[in-house]
Amino acid sequence: NSRIDFLNYTINSLLHQTLRIKKIIINFDKTLDKEKIEFLKKKYNSYGVEFRLVEDYGSHKKYLFLNEEERSSKVLVCDDDVIYDRWVLEDLLDCLNKNIDSVATLIGFKMSDNNGNLVSRENWKLMLNCNRKKNLFFFTGNAFTLYPPNFFYGEILSKNKILKYCKNPSNGIIGSDDSWCNYHRIKKEITVFYARPYSKFTWPAFMIDQKFSLGKISSRAGPWWEGRTFEPLINNLKNTKINTI
Repeated sequence: NSRIDFLNYTINSLLHQTLRIKKIIINFDKTLDKEKIEFLKKKYNSYGVEFRLVEDYGSHKKYLFLNEEERSSKVLVCDDDVIYDRWVLEDLLDCLNKNIDSVATLIGFKMSDNNGNLVSRENWKLMLNCNRKKNLFFFTGNAFTLYPPNFFYGEILSKNKILKYCKNPSNGIIGSDDSWCNYHRIKKEITVFYARPYSKFTWPAFMIDQKFSLGKISSRAGPWWEGRTFEPLINNLKNTKINTI
């Protein structure tokens, strides 16, 4: 059992969204089974799914290697261990169209502050879609988040800084892509909006056993999750208080 064996289900759920996705890109590195990748290529070639061999930057592979045309489009970042319900894209896109130049999401945390300084993550509250303090919002997992055009430009694509801030020195895993994206969202003063009304909320996906999820392993074991990186970066933003962003 591995995550690549589950990828069929993820791709199928994206192909069966109520709205057609313009392009589905699967980025993989040389560590994955070549025979299984070739099988998936043949299976989904006629559906316009692209498979790209890229450098291994962990969970940051999702967005790091987009070309200029793709970065100028709306980007839905997905996980490979998720089966999405049919309305995920429609709800996210509807939300983004109503809130131009924002980020649309389905789930995250309400961050907590103390006199304008962000406090440690264990004090944050998991939210579904009832948070009204949008600037104190942390979208999580990057699996249920739609980004506006031109979000992925500049420092967020710096491979050196990703390695500096997002690589766990104890095991070499490069993770915490959601923390990295949240940091740059706050830095760019972009607001987050929930895509589904609280009264209509349904869990957006089925996820496999998380022991196969590198994202979960890396985020909980890495420096971001332990509060050694994300919180200090936010608090050190020049002339910025978390409650006035």
